[in-house]
Amino acid sequence: LAHSTFFYFTGYMWDTDSQKAAIKKAISIAKENNVQIIFDVADPFAVDRNRDEFLIMIEHDVDVLFANYAELAILFDSENVDSSADQLMKIVHRAGIKLGKKGSLALDDGKKYHLPPQPISAIDSTGAGDMYAAGFLTALAKGYSIKRAGEIGGLLAEEIIQQSGAQFGIDKINKVLSFGINENDISIFEKFPVEYSAVVKKLFASDSFILYPGTSWILIINPSLSLELPGLYLRV
Repeated sequence: LAHSTFFYFTGYMWDTDSQKAAIKKAISIAKENNVQIIFDVADPFAVDRNRDEFLIMIEHDVDVLFANYAELAILFDSENVDSSADQLMKIVHRAGIKLGKKGSLALDDGKKYHLPPQPISAIDSTGAGDMYAAGFLTALAKGYSIKRAGEIGGLLAEEIIQQSGAQFGIDKINKVLSFGINENDISIFEKFPVEYSAVVKKLFASDSFILYPGTSWILIINPSLSLELPGLYLRV
């Protein structure tokens, strides 16, 4: 733990005395070694049981908080998401708030970003929160901003709920890792002028971009590159 970048734990780990003792010890080690402390409140019932303790811990120990709208409502006794988010920003610097069909919020030192969802067909919400946290923390580890981390976390959550089960299949994993496209994907370039299509193809072939088939946007995975193309939405 002392050599880690993050210490991540959830509200599920705060129900027994032994769990609490272990978490408190880990928090102490993390603080001594400048390890960022990430708390995912994880479950409305956990928040309801431990609300006061959670609020104290968030204010004094947590660097980044994850919660959904139901958990946020219990924490601050309000169904108004914006009001609750404002209250949260008074006690923690950074947070990712999952809003279901309404997308998510990224909170960063008093700034609040609403990140709208992509139009998708959801099949199974299992694993959405875990994928959100995974994408968010991976982005932070790579030096991206909180806003970008929220976007990438949301992207992964949206991907996982379009299938059954909480893990990506090997085919999808291999496709992303290889940055490969097939002939069916090429049609997406027809949406853009020829000169832009050529640029995107060239950059994509250089492993700097991931193309998501069936959409009109790409994911930049090389932060040193940027590109402004009319009609093309770039998500960093």
